[in-house]
Amino acid sequence: MMHDSNGIDDVQRVRDASDIVRVVGEHVELRAKGREYMGLCPFHDDKKPSMYVVPAKQIYHCFSCGAGGDVFTFVQDYHKMTFREALKFLAERAGIKLESRGRRRTASDDADSVSRSVLLEANELADKFFRMILRHPEHGKAARELIERRGITQDMVDAFGLGAAPDRWDGLAMYLNEKGHKLDAFLNVGLLKSSDQGKGPYDAQRNRLVFPIRDQIGRVVAFGGRRINDEDEPKYINSAESALFDKSATLF
Repeated sequence: MMHDSNGIDDVQRVRDASDIVRVVGEHVELRAKGREYMGLCPFHDDKKPSMYVVPAKQIYHCFSCGAGGDVFTFVQDYHKMTFREALKFLAERAGIKLESRGRRRTASDDADSVSRSVLLEANELADKFFRMILRHPEHGKAARELIERRGITQDMVDAFGLGAAPDRWDGLAMYLNEKGHKLDAFLNVGLLKSSDQGKGPYDAQRNRLVFPIRDQIGRVVAFGGRRINDEDEPKYINSAESALFDKSATLF
């Protein structure tokens, strides 16, 4: 099978397999109105249904905030993805194996995709670190005792991906340095903070029970930390907002 250099075949196959009513309906409650569908727009604080989905044209449009486009645009805006990420997401949803690179990519596409992928990888690595600490005989002991006191079962620990941050200022930072990882991405997503005293970066989460915050498709975009000792303040610390994490748009 031949494919042109822009990968239009891939895009068209995914578009044909991704009915916009079904895709939008997986994220927004829609109701039929004649030949169209309407629902609350997820891109602004919609009080009454102002977003219309038009099956015949395979588009959506909000008459309040102006958001609109095709199925790729919806996935990009809803999940904060690049075009390539949206194409891959919809392809996997439809069970389609991409055979070419997709549409011709621009330099900004590449930069954005690389940046986001690096940040996501940083969060995934930190998630593994926190889970490892929870299992550690010494550094995870206090967190495990808190879990036991709270009546949290192992099934719940596994389901929510609970972990622990060690009771030291440089636990994650030291681990990353020992593994040879660059720290820029971890600073960017707020896992590490820069020292005002000219010292190396220090951990944002310390001596806390840690849980990952995931987006709608399961990617780790941030972390929440609950104090282990009652005297520590504040009770909860969440990751700062980043290119991956918008507190107002993420449920946790």
